[in-house]
Amino acid sequence: MDNGTSQSGPAQVELPVGPSPTDTTPPEVIWHSPPDNAQVDLSGSVPISDSLGLAYPPTVLVEFSEPLASATVNGTAVQLKDAPGQGMQATVAYLDGANQVSLTPREALSNG
Repeated sequence: MDNGTSQSGPAQVELPVGPSPTDTTPPEVIWHSPPDNAQVDLSGSVPISDSLGLAYPPTVLVEFSEPLASATVNGTAVQLKDAPGQGMQATVAYLDGANQVSLTPREALSNG
């Protein structure tokens, strides 16, 4: 990501999705934000404070074609990784009814 002044290395979100024993068709990703290879402006990357601590932009949203088992959407199943593949702290939430997963970084993406 590049803001014209500084550049951050790419981050990777892993979200394995598979069918349940009674549903043989896995959910499909309908959309996600930010999109692939997005240029995110880091100039305003100021963390905000919430009840869990500091939250850093950008929050990643992924929408699926069907509901997910909410108990399976957690920090083990959904992970934020830096360019070399090291795990980064993040909060994962399932937005039931919207079929969306949100991932909020809990540490700043590194410049580089």
